Amino acid sequence: MGKRIDRGVTPRTQTWLDHTGLNLIRIVVGSYFLAISMGLISGFEPMALFIAFLDPLYADLAGTMTLFSLTVVYMTGYQLRLSCLALALFVLASSLAQNFVYLQSGTISDFWRDLTLVCAVLLSYSSLRRSELRKAALVGRHRISGPRRLGQTIVPRRVKINAAAQSTA
Repeated sequence: MGKRIDRGVTPRTQTWLDHTGLNLIRIVVGSYFLAISMGLISGFEPMALFIAFLDPLYADLAGTMTLFSLTVVYMTGYQLRLSCLALALFVLASSLAQNFVYLQSGTISDFWRDLTLVCAVLLSYSSLRRSELRKAALVGRHRISGPRRLGQTIVPRRVKINAAAQSTA
């Protein structure tokens, strides 16, 4: 039999590929939600949660702004676990309200589409360990180097120049 060829994928390269793939999935799913919030494509109605207690114009504005802001935070990866859960909960609740409370669309296929997208949102962080969540973010992933010591004064030390070094300068 033939020999197995080593492809040279190290654990570090594998981790980089995992993070890159998850970031691409976040961008694709997030762009779908951004397109819904900007009215470019049709999907679930973000105003479905707010229509019960707001005027239809204000309900549409509140739903659109909520979806837009949650999607931008999700796409950038800032507080990834919290933003994924908030976006998934908003999409699921809006779809439930639209399809089962107000019966606007009347089809179960729209609800299953939205449920699939909620699962995609939740899967975008579920495989990451707690230490990897910061690395998966597109913004805010750089840490300040060095330990922080509050209340400690810095005392500079005096540098002495040798006599031999002074004569050559």
